[in-house]
Amino acid sequence: MNILLIANGLSGKDGWSRYSVNLRDALVARSHRVEVLTPPAPLSFLSRPWRSFFLAQKIRRFVQENPTDVLHFTVEPYATAILFLPKEIVKKTILTIHGNYGIRPFRLWRSNLMTKMAYRRIPKFITVSRYTKDAVIKELRRINKPSLAKRFEERATVIHNGIPLPPFSSSEESASADDESRSFSTRPAARGSLEENVKQILHVGGIKPAKGVGEAIEACALYKEKYGKRFHLTIIGTVWRDHYLKGLELEIKQKHLEDYVTFRGPVSEEELASAYRNADLLLVPSVTTQATFEGFGLVYIEANAYGVPVIGPHVSGSAEAIKDGVSGYQIDVFHPEMIAMRIHWILDEERIKPEECRKWAEEHSIETVAAQVEKVYSS
Repeated sequence: MNILLIANGLSGKDGWSRYSVNLRDALVARSHRVEVLTPPAPLSFLSRPWRSFFLAQKIRRFVQENPTDVLHFTVEPYATAILFLPKEIVKKTILTIHGNYGIRPFRLWRSNLMTKMAYRRIPKFITVSRYTKDAVIKELRRINKPSLAKRFEERATVIHNGIPLPPFSSSEESASADDESRSFSTRPAARGSLEENVKQILHVGGIKPAKGVGEAIEACALYKEKYGKRFHLTIIGTVWRDHYLKGLELEIKQKHLEDYVTFRGPVSEEELASAYRNADLLLVPSVTTQATFEGFGLVYIEANAYGVPVIGPHVSGSAEAIKDGVSGYQIDVFHPEMIAMRIHWILDEERIKPEECRKWAEEHSIETVAAQVEKVYSS
């Protein structure tokens, strides 16, 4: 097939672009020809919806010059360009809905009408979780569009996010392997290698309320108080110097966690991979509201791919990314005692096994996802 992706870029530094680059590479590996158009910043299409017209013109020119079997919008705000495309292109169109921006455009007066019109025209949708699909249906019903909600439900296919799997060896396998194979293991035989006998807890996501950074810090403080174990929490992600960060810094000081918590900021792919390899636990208790939720939670699968157990919310798409009791634990993010206990179960009692985490991640390989997306293309 000849496939055209409309994406915000292929840097892999955010959820949208990571989805796009992983999908592109997997489709190319399956012998498809994949081209990518990268319009201006997605959120600018919500405040300046006329940009959709110019994007549509660009798409039309590309399709005229290049035979295209599928037009796939991998970023929600770009999809309003379909309103300015001819029927022969419209009928080849698919939109992936990742989470928040599947419903937020309906709540903004500038984008509300165009988004409703676009959803009426798009032939096929992919949602990255059942939760996301249900959230869109619920939103369409909330704005009194039951027929559109029914149309969407019939045309949307749930396909979980996938990742390219890194090499993996369990600690048991590493112990018995020869030196050459041991050098390719992504999971060290002994954890806590950054500092001897200190368990490494990792949080990956922007420093904002939705990512549950405050909840993670509160739970870690309680874990320290109740169990007295040595640990270090490393928080990776974009840092904004705002009131939320100031509040986090005050909480860290009040709970005497200055030596236990590090804000590392954004990192490269190589540094993130290294952080996963050295982690004993990924703790991301993301917060769910009516308009903000994790569409799926790719970081949980990424950590599992390295054999690292995870803790995340029991609601939102994250619950579909965490196999409770196998790849980690689903928790109530507003119940710090529960989170602290699950940290104890993972770090001290080792109830979650690295091999089981890896098996769960393998069920979400990008190759598996690409095959499912391919079926939607064929339909």
